Amino acid sequence: MTVAVYASSAGNYFFAEVRALLAAGLRRAGRAVVEADERRGFVPGADLHLVVAPHEFFYLGAGLALRAGPWPEGVVLYNTEQLSSQWHRLAERLFPRARAVWDIDAAGARCAAAAGHRAAHVPLGWAPCALLEPVRRLPRAAREAWLEGPDPGPLAPWERRPLDVLFVGARTERREAFLARSAGALARWRSAVLVRDGGRPARPGKTTDLDTPLLLGLAQRAKVVLNLHRSTARFFEWHRIALHGMAQGALVVTEPCSDAAPFIPGRHFIAAAAEDIPRVLGRLLGTAAGRRRAARVAAAGRAAFRALDLGAVLRGALAALDGPPPAPLPPPVRRPDRAAARVAASGGRGGPVPAVTVAVSLHDYERVIGPCLDSAAAQTLGPLDLVVVDDASRDGSLAAARRWLKRRGRRFARWTLLSHAANAGLSAARNTAFAAARTPAVLVLDADNLLLPRCAGRLWSALRRTGADAAYPLLERFGEEQGLMNLEGWDPAALRRENTTDALALVRRSSWRRLGGYRSFEAGWEDYDFWLRLAASGGRAVQVPELLARYRVHLGSMLRTVTHANIGELRRRFRLEHGIAFAGDAESAPERLRRHALELLQEAR
Repeated sequence: MTVAVYASSAGNYFFAEVRALLAAGLRRAGRAVVEADERRGFVPGADLHLVVAPHEFFYLGAGLALRAGPWPEGVVLYNTEQLSSQWHRLAERLFPRARAVWDIDAAGARCAAAAGHRAAHVPLGWAPCALLEPVRRLPRAAREAWLEGPDPGPLAPWERRPLDVLFVGARTERREAFLARSAGALARWRSAVLVRDGGRPARPGKTTDLDTPLLLGLAQRAKVVLNLHRSTARFFEWHRIALHGMAQGALVVTEPCSDAAPFIPGRHFIAAAAEDIPRVLGRLLGTAAGRRRAARVAAAGRAAFRALDLGAVLRGALAALDGPPPAPLPPPVRRPDRAAARVAASGGRGGPVPAVTVAVSLHDYERVIGPCLDSAAAQTLGPLDLVVVDDASRDGSLAAARRWLKRRGRRFARWTLLSHAANAGLSAARNTAFAAARTPAVLVLDADNLLLPRCAGRLWSALRRTGADAAYPLLERFGEEQGLMNLEGWDPAALRRENTTDALALVRRSSWRRLGGYRSFEAGWEDYDFWLRLAASGGRAVQVPELLARYRVHLGSMLRTVTHANIGELRRRFRLEHGIAFAGDAESAPERLRRHALELLQEAR
């Protein structure tokens, strides 16, 4: 079998690196390989056409004509982009035309398979390739910029590497904010911070851009390769973390990632919340014990990468092309997304551990946190615990909560006020609260909502009686709108058409842990995702058909601002990940074509 492996000649240089590594893996798997780009079209006589980064290959330069024209049989798309990104959406439009979709990310492969495509997870691993060979000499400008003394050469023992920290990435608001906050800490170390414009491809040979020898040469001389997510999505950057970090013998320090298997945080790389990374770097680079640990983890990471035989991975993926559709990939084993939190205050009257913790997530709600906590204190259920998580409020929310707890906290057997150093989002705040709780069940309450006195007691009674994973009440909408919510009983089929259940519910802590907690969504619907995953796992919630809580409707709520502004993106992601068929999806062919044309026009602008 001859396999042609393609990457765009007009795209980012690092996709040519991926092409080279996949080509080496295919040769290791016993295949004849031709490396090509889009300029001469599909290679005649090739049995298989493996297209790296289809979001670039078919949308730049001569690839536009290839996208519009006929494709040969045997086109396999190798997707490198994270779910919900605009680049993933461009690639996703091409999936129906391909023989198969291979994805660098396990979650992406699961979603492609769920959408009916023949899909496989094909992570990057080791194969004999120039990318994994030493870069003997850095360019002169790089030596002058970052090496004070003689160059010890590539892949030197960890403690002898001359560059302390290397960060390379496209410029995003989130990354820029982190680097600005951490400037003082990074200034303690010899750091190379290379931030490029993410709005255009990074091309080799341009003085303003990186290229493969420079980047690999720096990584092979760096103690730490730092990874910062471009957004709150915790995508495992295989190329940056595995290829540019672990494979080069550097210690990778990254924000927590999802789907990192077979690599294990703490053993093969270091994961830390963004606000903790400066402190973690100080310990790893500035203490003898930290340096010993860093060298040990860096060595283990490189060994783990070399043990991931890309030839074997590709042999399995190739064999699956001719067999029956593969079984669905198993769900990832994941830890709940939560940020590092400090205890701002704690107290309580003591006594036996209660059944229920009221968990309040708080962000910029100084005006309403008092009434919210009043409603928690007014519960008729006897002893309760209380956890309040302030998600880096910019107003006086944290101080207002502390004052209330100092004054009335003895109502609770135990109360804890936790604070995130940086805003991590609603999912992380809820997960922090669940992790801090000690009770069997946790009542999820946002700081702008209110409990009625019998809420905790009635929901706990329903959990005990039914054995369900969660219980939720009817809600009264108040404020700028009046009405009722949560009118539907638990129905997984109805849930797949629309979100019928609000986040305000009593959830077993064991069920939260089994599901891996709430997942991070920049634009909302983390509660909808939680309920869908609960239903898919065979779990269930039970409705308590009593008005037991009040849901505040106001212009400043996340649902009205962020969620509504991003409704199209959220629906696309939920269609892909959960197979949701939203109301109105059954549109006519002309309507679908018209909508598709408008989407393309908007993206082109």
